[in-house]
Amino acid sequence: MNASRRLLIAVAPVVLTLMLFASELPLSQRVRAAVVPFGVASVATMWSDSPQGYLDEAHAIRIAGAGWIRIMVQWHKIEPSIGNYDWSTGDNAVQAAREAGLSILLCISGPAPVWAQAPGADPNAVGSPPADPAAFGEITRLIADRYKSAVGAWEIWNEPNAPEFFTPVDVGRYAALLRQAYVNIHAAAPQSIVMSGGLSSTISGIDSVDFVRQLYAAGAGATLDAVALHPYTYPYSITEDPLHRGDAVAQVHQLMAAHGDDRKKIWVTEYGQATGTSQFAVSGERQAEILVDFLQWASPLDYLGPPFLFTSRDLSPDTANADFNFGLYAVDYAPKPAVDAIKMLVQS
Repeated sequence: MNASRRLLIAVAPVVLTLMLFASELPLSQRVRAAVVPFGVASVATMWSDSPQGYLDEAHAIRIAGAGWIRIMVQWHKIEPSIGNYDWSTGDNAVQAAREAGLSILLCISGPAPVWAQAPGADPNAVGSPPADPAAFGEITRLIADRYKSAVGAWEIWNEPNAPEFFTPVDVGRYAALLRQAYVNIHAAAPQSIVMSGGLSSTISGIDSVDFVRQLYAAGAGATLDAVALHPYTYPYSITEDPLHRGDAVAQVHQLMAAHGDDRKKIWVTEYGQATGTSQFAVSGERQAEILVDFLQWASPLDYLGPPFLFTSRDLSPDTANADFNFGLYAVDYAPKPAVDAIKMLVQS
């Protein structure tokens, strides 16, 4: 979710133009379509929240009208040393989601713990994969066995097409991890949906459509039940983006259909818009319009799974940092205009 790397070209003049021509109608008059069940992508487990913090977040997500939550579990936190496990973070987050009545998408992400990384890997990098795919297979087996009764869908890694999260980007290496995860998760939970890591609209890695094309070339089509995408279009709506980044969703669907996978879904596991004062940010009212537009855009597409908004609440009161201000709620859980707008959309 790094804002600075997703803007494909210099777009400041276009931002100003679109803002000048934004609709002057009240948001309540712009909400006009029903919406499919949607979710919210949480990052609370990455910040070591408290049990009460997970409960507060889960209930806030439910209040906003969502039926799903995406929970991140990071391998290096679960197994910091080989064979020694700390399940507290995942347990608390999963329990809170269940208490709030949310369905769970669990994203098993990196980095690999230092002991599992290849020699010479940067121990402080957030994107270091394991040297041995079998080690990843073993941790996915343990995670699936622990949470199989609570989790309905599984996402394997986060943004593996971006070097920030998979270093260096390597489709073949990622496909080996996906294969291990698919086999082990289905052994523990045969009815589960196992999907690729959400692919970002990155400019520094491999384009999401090309990445999926290479996954199929590597034989990975047989080891995924769905494809996950992160088609961010900020600071524009998905229907007004001059860069047409949302087109990747239809292009990936066409690619999947060409390989006989037209019945498999695409899950948008992150889509959001920051508020604040950065060059990527918009006002709270405009954020609401962009998120409502996205949910309305997604609703008629029968090849999409539940879409996920990023994220539940801001991570900091610092409005100048776009990455910290994607929340539906402010850092203190004060609702932004998006919360009421989305609730109105759901109720319609």
